[in-house]
Amino acid sequence: FGTANYEDPNFNVAIPVFMIHGNHDDPTGDGNLSAIDLLSTAGLVNYFGKSREVDDITMMPVLRKKNSTQLALYGLGSMRDERLHRTFLSHKVKMLAPPENGNPWFNVLLFHQNRVAHGATSYIPESFLDDSLDLVIWGHEHDVQIEPVYVPQRDFYISQPGSSVVTSLSEGECNRPKTVAILEITGKSF
Repeated sequence: FGTANYEDPNFNVAIPVFMIHGNHDDPTGDGNLSAIDLLSTAGLVNYFGKSREVDDITMMPVLRKKNSTQLALYGLGSMRDERLHRTFLSHKVKMLAPPENGNPWFNVLLFHQNRVAHGATSYIPESFLDDSLDLVIWGHEHDVQIEPVYVPQRDFYISQPGSSVVTSLSEGECNRPKTVAILEITGKSF
């Protein structure tokens, strides 16, 4: 995703922000650009998770280390659920593993897709996701389920923060508090 702002000697970044695109700011047009590209070009965020191909996707992690904690951060921005569903079924979604170096990696996926089935292929089942993950931060769904939920079939957790502001007058958004989360990771604990 280009030069990260925290690696650029012209910036002083204490806490780097990593983000993927959602369905309202997805890349389009000749340059396959998103509004987030402007924020990234200005050095304000680190934009990743944009796939050039929709029928063959390889996710490379952003690797961060601090003391004994190693984070492998994967991202996949929004795409049409039906197409991504088909790509998963064709085994054309791959996650590159971080290098082995003795310490375990904490594998997190930022993901922006329908989690709730709106039709046979208009969502991504949890079972499609790689079981090497430790935590999935699931975007797009507006219902707040911020406390991580364990998925025993895949041996990972899912946190669904929902939207941070009311975006519609739907049942899922009425009379529910809006939230954001701060994730703290130490080794494989979070």
